Amino acid sequence: MAKKLKSLKAAKLKNIILSSNPCPICVDAARQPPMTKSNWKISPFGLTDSKKRYCNLKANSCHCILVPPELIEELPELGKKIKLRGDPDSDIRKIVDIGPNEERLKNLMDQYNATIGKLPDEIYDMPLDEVTPYLEKLLKEKGFTPGRVILKEPGYVREAKSNIIGKYKTDGKEHAMAFDKNGKLLISKSGDADKIHYSSQELYRNWEAQIHIHNHPSFGGVSFSDADLEFYSAMRIKKAVVVCDRYTYELSPIGKKWPSERALYNSWNQQLKNTKLKNQYGGDPGLWQNYTHEIMLRVAKKHNLKYVRIKTGGF
Repeated sequence: MAKKLKSLKAAKLKNIILSSNPCPICVDAARQPPMTKSNWKISPFGLTDSKKRYCNLKANSCHCILVPPELIEELPELGKKIKLRGDPDSDIRKIVDIGPNEERLKNLMDQYNATIGKLPDEIYDMPLDEVTPYLEKLLKEKGFTPGRVILKEPGYVREAKSNIIGKYKTDGKEHAMAFDKNGKLLISKSGDADKIHYSSQELYRNWEAQIHIHNHPSFGGVSFSDADLEFYSAMRIKKAVVVCDRYTYELSPIGKKWPSERALYNSWNQQLKNTKLKNQYGGDPGLWQNYTHEIMLRVAKKHNLKYVRIKTGGF
């Protein structure tokens, strides 16, 4: 019996939506790779009865279930949305309507997740009408203007991101492009699944580039690595971008100089060993996007770097 219970705890589960009108958190949860029940519980989405999901804030009305992926293949009806919440002739009343006030709150929550990190636990015990001003206050204290995060960037940057994502979806490898301050392409280079090798001449062309853009195919698209930070410091890159399927990460020094390569490398690896982060995110590769994001939030704060994560899209 104990062996069977242990096997159940280790089982990976997929979030399946049984509603035609799911809340945004449930939609994001359905896009995640399968996770163990314990990892779902500590993830930004929580279990299906968690107050982390918008549809559970007003009432326990989440219509998602967590099931083993192999069960989905055996029971394809699980993925069908027939006469469920919000559907014509459904017996289940439509519960989740996001009006203007809730839309504002959703935008603030998305911005907080993208720029600061994990939402504060206390908001889930607060009345809804108090959460919006509370998050606005926290964002202002961190130097952000409350509202949706929008990256203002020239057309060649958007085109480069689109180009890199397109190549990655074809071959699953890393690709990089660097531009000078006038938008002139300095280098375009393809690598392996987890790294790009530069020759001495290519390194020279990267020197003091205005912007360096590359992708991370591994684990669904993680944030900056320790090797990335060493490279940016050595090359004096003005602005660094990692673009992935789900998130885009941006990093730049506040001021003209990067911290030393060794200081950045040591800080990143120190946070990698952070027991709290390791216990929360390190055990499941499906959570490594958030793991590396939390690492970078701490590194950026320590070294006075401008760091942001937003959802990839718009190109």
